[in-house]
Amino acid sequence: MKLTKDQIDEVFETATDQTDAVIGIFKIVFPEWDNITSVGGYPHVSSATSEYIFAKAMAFDKEHHPDVIAGGAWLNYGFSAKDGVEDWVVDTSECNVELKPVAVAA
Repeated sequence: MKLTKDQIDEVFETATDQTDAVIGIFKIVFPEWDNITSVGGYPHVSSATSEYIFAKAMAFDKEHHPDVIAGGAWLNYGFSAKDGVEDWVVDTSECNVELKPVAVAA
């Protein structure tokens, strides 16, 4: 899955809080987000991509949440950096995505 700087910037420009920002990034990577009950594991990105997102998260928190650890929500719930992942690509191959059950019409 490709993730661009413009997409990341848009998330942080429109987010109202840390949760909006974190979920906003996840919604890009997992377009079926509204049908997901859980994501086990962490998506992986390159160091450059990780640093870019983390810098955006820190700047967002410094402006909107000056009393918290800047970037803390992203550190806890965001992506992991991993060698071998191309810049601006998100590798979800090690994630276990659990979808909501599909309702069956009677």
